[in-house]
Amino acid sequence: AVEPYITTLGNRMVYKFNCPSTSVTGEPIVLSSLLCCWAPTTPPEQDAAIESVHLYSHYTITANSQCPTSSTATTADFVVLASLFEGYDYDEKAPYKSIVKRSIVIMPDYEGYGVSSDRVHPYLVQTATAQQVVDALTYGLQLYGKLNGADHTLPLKDNWRCFSIGYSQGGAAALAVQRHIEQNGLSDQLHFRGTMCGDGRYDLIATLRYFLDDDGTSYDVTTDHRQDQVT
Repeated sequence: AVEPYITTLGNRMVYKFNCPSTSVTGEPIVLSSLLCCWAPTTPPEQDAAIESVHLYSHYTITANSQCPTSSTATTADFVVLASLFEGYDYDEKAPYKSIVKRSIVIMPDYEGYGVSSDRVHPYLVQTATAQQVVDALTYGLQLYGKLNGADHTLPLKDNWRCFSIGYSQGGAAALAVQRHIEQNGLSDQLHFRGTMCGDGRYDLIATLRYFLDDDGTSYDVTTDHRQDQVT
């Protein structure tokens, strides 16, 4: 079952749940996750529903206190993510301005964090991580459906959309999620539409060489950058 976790966010609800999955060594394992959703406390307009589902793969952390199921309402990362599932400013006449609104965000703990914190985290083992976070997605949506309107939750629209998102380690995991979904024929079942991910510039030498050497023609594109200018 899903357990209410943060209930003081107005038009939003946050739940915690555990789900079955497979460990990096191929054994059955139980993992944990948050499920955050738009749940308007005031009656929404007729036929209001969840538009999008976002599977969030978190960045590199070094302590169990930093994992999603240890989040608080004031955790910096959580405050940013909270904007993903608010629904109050959705505008059907301009959906491109609020494409991520009216959403569910599922935020899994990687193996080695949360309920599985007694295990070693398999850092950057993409195949296992992708399967585990997709397991959290599919299991979490099943549990959400069983709420059946409790806590002001809303059903999913028939044409809901699913996105994989993440930054840094989460960016790698988010791309691995897309590969896992496509290779296992889950795109239609999960209404999958694509990945939104980012990463830092970790090759500092290559970055410095770009600033020193590029004259506007690097990487098969033309830019205004000029050699010896840091811009």
